[in-house]
Amino acid sequence: MKKIDDIIINFDRKVDQKIKPVAGAFQKYFPIFSISLFALLILLFVVKIFHNKPYFAAAIITTDIKKIVNALNNIDDDCSILKIKDKNNFIDFLNITKFTGSEVGPLNLAYPKNWRGPYLYDNPTMQGKLYRIVRTKEGIFIVPGDFVKLPNGLHVGKDFKIDYNSSILKMIDKGGALNYKGRPLAAKLKFKIGDWQKPKIKKEEIAEINSVLEEFNAAMPFTHNQTVPYRC
Repeated sequence: MKKIDDIIINFDRKVDQKIKPVAGAFQKYFPIFSISLFALLILLFVVKIFHNKPYFAAAIITTDIKKIVNALNNIDDDCSILKIKDKNNFIDFLNITKFTGSEVGPLNLAYPKNWRGPYLYDNPTMQGKLYRIVRTKEGIFIVPGDFVKLPNGLHVGKDFKIDYNSSILKMIDKGGALNYKGRPLAAKLKFKIGDWQKPKIKKEEIAEINSVLEEFNAAMPFTHNQTVPYRC
C-alpha cells in the first residue's frame, strides 16, 4: 500500500515539474493574450458596423418615409388635403396638436376641425435634415432633405437636384440616384390632392342624429292630433 502511495506522489511531482513552467508562462502572458483577444473582437465589431452602415442608413430612410406617407394618408382621410402650397416643402408639421385656420405647414385642409394630431410625435430627420414634400410633373413625392448623404454615397442637392422637372420615378428605380441596391429612398403619394370629400360622420354624431329622429317620430302623433281641426 505504501509503495502505491509513493508511486502516486512521485507521479504528482513529475507532473508538477512539467506543468509548472508552462503554467507560469501562461499566467505571465495571460493578460497580454486576453487584451489582444478583446481588441480583436472590438476591431471585428467596428468593421462589421462600418460594413453594414449603408444598409442601416437605407433602413432608417425607408422607415422614416413610410411613417411620413402613412401620416399624410391619415391626414387626408381625416381632413381632405385640398392643396400643397409650394413645390418644395419641409415636413415639420406632423407633431402639431392644434392650429387655427385651414392651413398647417404647407397643407390647405378642407376640414381642419377634424385634425387628430399629433400624427407623429417627432418630425423625422436624417443627418439633422428634415424630409421634404416635392411636387413634380410626375406627382408628389416624399424625399430626403438637401445635403443628406445617401447610402449610395451621393449627396442630395449636390450630386443631383430634386425639383419640379425631376423624374423621381427614374431616380427611385434600380441604379437611380434615389436607390440603394434595389431599395427606393423616396416614395410617391398615392392619394389625390384636391378631391373634396364629404366629411366622415362619427359614431357619436350618428347616435345623436338617431336620438333626435326618435324624439321627432315620437312627437309626430301628438303634433298631428294638435293640428287636426275640430269637427262637430
